[in-house]
Parts: sequence; C-alpha cells; structure tokens
Amino acid sequence: MELAGHALDSGSLPQHAGQCPHLQVTATLETLQGLKGAPAAELEMGGPIAAETAHRVPASATRRALQARDGGCVWPGCDRPASWSQAHHLQSWAQGGSTDVDNLVLICRAPPLEGAEEGWRLIRTDEGVVALPPPSGVDTG
Repeated sequence: MELAGHALDSGSLPQHAGQCPHLQVTATLETLQGLKGAPAAELEMGGPIAAETAHRVPASATRRALQARDGGCVWPGCDRPASWSQAHHLQSWAQGGSTDVDNLVLICRAPPLEGAEEGWRLIRTDEGVVALPPPSGVDTG
C-alpha cells in the first residue's frame, strides 16, 4: 500500500482527465471509530477492507503545507522524507479532531506508526513533536 501511494502521489504515472488515479474508500463513522460490530470499510470496485486501512486524508493544499512545515516523518529519530510519509491526526478524526494543519503531522508507515496504533501518542510542544508511550499498566488493546 505504501509503494502504491508513493507512486500515485509522485505524479509520474499517466494521468486521466487531469487527475492521477486514486482509490475511493467509503466507511461509516462507527467503522472509523473502531466500534465493535461496525461494518468494514468498502474499497470502490474492490470489496471490504479493514477499518485500520480507512482514514481521513487532508486536501492537497493542506498536504503541501504539512510537507513544507514538517519536511518528512516527525517521529523522533525517523528521517523518511515527506514523499514516504502520510498525514496523521494528533487528535483522531473519529474522536473529533480536525483535518487541518494544526492537528496533523507527517509520519511514515514504518514501525513508528504501528507504535502510534498500539497506544503511543504524538503531541506538539514548543520544542517540536514528542512521542509518548502508553501509560504503564493500561491495556491498549
């Protein structure tokens, strides 16, 4: 998925009607919130996909602003460039977080994002972005 997204976003693929090909994913709010019993997200012309794969993405102008501000993955110690990173909500969209520059950071799909999905949180401070581990003794599953 990461390779496909990178190729699609690079602008090097043929375009049809002035737009690079992209995938349409449809999901209910319950699916995005990860509620038990919620239906799977639907990939246009492709069938169901896991809720973890479906996520809200920013507008092109917002993505360009993130690339200019962050320069690449902001996870501490990661040096992947912006073209290999994706927008990540600091406060989850499904939990009321906005899809704007103030609530977004660039993060790659390498182990750091998997860590974020396992209870790690990213917060913005005056010094930059900080990764916080899950509180000890708290079940993140």
